[in-house]
Amino acid sequence: MDAPKILSPPWSGEAKEIISKDSSLLSRSYLRIYPMAVKEVRDGIVVDVNGNRFIDFSSGGGLLTLGGSHERIVEAVKRQLDSAISFSLRNAYSSLAVELGEELSKILPIERGVRFLYVNSGSEAVEAALRVFKLHTLREHVIGFLGGFHGSTLGASSLSSHRSDAKRQTPKLNVHHAPYPYCYRCPLERRPEDCGEACIEYLTGWVLDKSVPPRDVACVVFEPIQILGGVIVPPENFWERFLREMRRHGIPVVADETYTSPARTGRWTSIELWRGKADAVLLGPPLSSGLPIGVLAAREDFMDLEPGQFESSSGGCLTSLAAALETLRVIKDEGLVERSERMGRSLLRRIREECDGCENVGEVRGRGLLIGVEMVEDRETKTPDHRIARKIVEECFRVGLLIERTGNTLLLRPPLNMGEEYLERGAEILVTKIREVSTWLSRAS
Repeated sequence: MDAPKILSPPWSGEAKEIISKDSSLLSRSYLRIYPMAVKEVRDGIVVDVNGNRFIDFSSGGGLLTLGGSHERIVEAVKRQLDSAISFSLRNAYSSLAVELGEELSKILPIERGVRFLYVNSGSEAVEAALRVFKLHTLREHVIGFLGGFHGSTLGASSLSSHRSDAKRQTPKLNVHHAPYPYCYRCPLERRPEDCGEACIEYLTGWVLDKSVPPRDVACVVFEPIQILGGVIVPPENFWERFLREMRRHGIPVVADETYTSPARTGRWTSIELWRGKADAVLLGPPLSSGLPIGVLAAREDFMDLEPGQFESSSGGCLTSLAAALETLRVIKDEGLVERSERMGRSLLRRIREECDGCENVGEVRGRGLLIGVEMVEDRETKTPDHRIARKIVEECFRVGLLIERTGNTLLLRPPLNMGEEYLERGAEILVTKIREVSTWLSRAS
């Protein structure tokens, strides 16, 4: 498709009527980033009801791993719909459930055998993990990380401490939060090179020694790369030291890879970037190209559940399983793990080089096709600038590029198979708008 191409205001015409009806029917808790109504998504290009075309650097909110409507995924879903939309795994066996488990067993960083529990979302996978590890260990307490986001259900929200979770006002479980190594602005106010070690020392010296004894901790749940926290990538030695400390204390570790797997960071799972192994891995809708799914994959010895102890009526929907299985096959056949690493490295380098002289760009970071651009008032003070980040998202949207932001950080996660011409055009628009907005706001102030 010829994109981007803006023919009329996205919020006008048919979209205006849809938006008006939406505002009177749907919960106001939905916070839309873009004032448009989507009609078609294909190959990372979004077409709205007014015929406008956008390059999508958001992958539909992180869901559309392969850009939307990949012909092989569509055909796999159609074949499944022709035979059975779904049939509860509570009632009968499924070859798709077995096949997907076999494929995931080959790529997930879990040792000593693995078993799977299929649910409906990433949040439900978190809930399942909390129940499984509490039942297995007979312990009540859980450790999470500051800045993390794991979902909106009770357990997932308890684990989360991202600023967006403050609005949910839900009761909390027995969760203790440790500082995450956000080295650009260390939560413990250490130098960047000392941040990772300081966070480990705080976790072991304060959380485990002063807050909760290791013998009372059922598990620790973590994002190998915090996305909503601002695409925070820990220093190289952090996860190795962290995993070693958790093993020493006998605490199971659960890697939440809901939005970093499959292949988003140039590896099947992001913890593999640091050669890490987990006791459990959580997956979500990006696995099935956006269809509802959640997966708890855990070591066999932890999944010692009794029959009926935990099950899901619609978890493991056959259509979602078919989409997930084909998504993995497409990624393998098209070499998208390696491509994600290669294209992401090129995109990261380009943004860094072309924004090097921009005083409002504090840090550009990421792995694979997951990149964050942190916007600041100036590089010396590093004061977060939410206003400039918001304006850049708006300006990119105005000319046909969809990006997200989390706080003062621009969030880029284009589809793994997006064509190079779209990646280059999107990067060109992004860099241009960063420069323009920075110039406008500096003049205005």
